[in-house]
Amino acid sequence: MRNLGLVLFGVMAVAVAVSARAQTLPPPAPLLLGPAPAPVATGDPARDAFNRGQAARNRGDYAAAIAALDESIRLRPDVAAPYAARAGAWMDKGDLDHAIADYDRYLSREPGDVVALQNRGLAWFYKGRWDQAVADYDKANALAPSAAVYELRGDALIGKGDLDGALASFDRAVALSDRGGEAGNLGQYLTGRCEIRLRRSEWSLAIADCDAALATPAKPIRARYYRGLARLRLGETEAGKADLAAVEAQAPGLGAQFAAQGLRP
Repeated sequence: MRNLGLVLFGVMAVAVAVSARAQTLPPPAPLLLGPAPAPVATGDPARDAFNRGQAARNRGDYAAAIAALDESIRLRPDVAAPYAARAGAWMDKGDLDHAIADYDRYLSREPGDVVALQNRGLAWFYKGRWDQAVADYDKANALAPSAAVYELRGDALIGKGDLDGALASFDRAVALSDRGGEAGNLGQYLTGRCEIRLRRSEWSLAIADCDAALATPAKPIRARYYRGLARLRLGETEAGKADLAAVEAQAPGLGAQFAAQGLRP
């Protein structure tokens, strides 16, 4: 997973870029940047309000962030950046509808912003609006192809039930994982593809992807759970049980979470 930056009023704000696994998972926790120096007055009231909003968001005070960004927008409704910043604060607060509305306003002014497209797609994802999420991810990938965004696209297509499309998306994520420093995420892309293989009853291919994922430095625990399921389906009972027992020992209760997504022994 990567943190993607968005330059706002000349200030770098970190946008949340989270890899979702399934529609049953809760939205990601807000990204807190920790204590920061008090904003320095610039003499520009709109910029000062914007900076106060960013500082409030960084410390997790989303109500204060939104109020300050409201002021910045009231003073300079023509400036795009505060809409994106306020959208991020709404996302952090868990208000997806307001976040989408602000991303709409921002993207009407800055239609080529890949991060904003990705984050609006994430908001659509958590609302279960798969087609809108995929549309935003497609726009982002058309501008700057990214393994991480193909992964998000694949997750949305899993939610939609389009396993063929999801498989194609994860194939692209795996193929692009050696670009732009994304090689460290190869294990999670292979694990995502393993999940699709499981859902398509392709047990041997699922095991191959999980084996490859577990050979990466990340060694995703999810890959071991999926491999255990595939081994059970193939009749490799002892090996399958060993994988599932290892997962339960390492992360008690995790198997129950996967089972809630329809992936159960």
